[in-house]
Amino acid sequence: MEIETRAKVKDLSKIRKKLIELGAKFTRAEQQDDSYFKPKGTKMENQGPGSFITRIRKGNKITLTVKELTDRSGVWREYETEVSDLEQTKRILGKLGLVNIFDINKKREHGKIDDMAICLDDIKQLGTYLEVEIITGNPKEGKKKIAGLFKKLGIKESQIEHRGYARIISENMGIKFNNVK
Repeated sequence: MEIETRAKVKDLSKIRKKLIELGAKFTRAEQQDDSYFKPKGTKMENQGPGSFITRIRKGNKITLTVKELTDRSGVWREYETEVSDLEQTKRILGKLGLVNIFDINKKREHGKIDDMAICLDDIKQLGTYLEVEIITGNPKEGKKKIAGLFKKLGIKESQIEHRGYARIISENMGIKFNNVK
């Protein structure tokens, strides 16, 4: 499972410097433009475990992702593949009855520290964040490891955000998430 936690930060360059001091390596930066899709007529439906959202991400490559919500905030089952034609993929989703419900546009710098992926994100719709991801079969241990990194960086509990960017925007639109801890 993919475990992601993010923290709202004011100064990405300060966080970047601290991460490098801890041994992080940054590999690349890119502009990412994400388009999120749901079945027609379900835009405002409440979400819960088993609900899914489909994303097309245009960055250094184009990917199609289905994210299935679990009962734990920040824990998703993901199914992803690279695609070659953005517009054709959008047409296919349309034929399957999916409609674009919102977009997220961000400047992202990718890095790695230990077995965790790190991203410094400047999101047009939300501001600046540090996102940390770990792939593990043990969500509790994954969240604990991420929390340890945040502590080393001096990130306060009030800055930590367990919801994904898509969930934050969905909730800002008035969509409720039920039975998700």
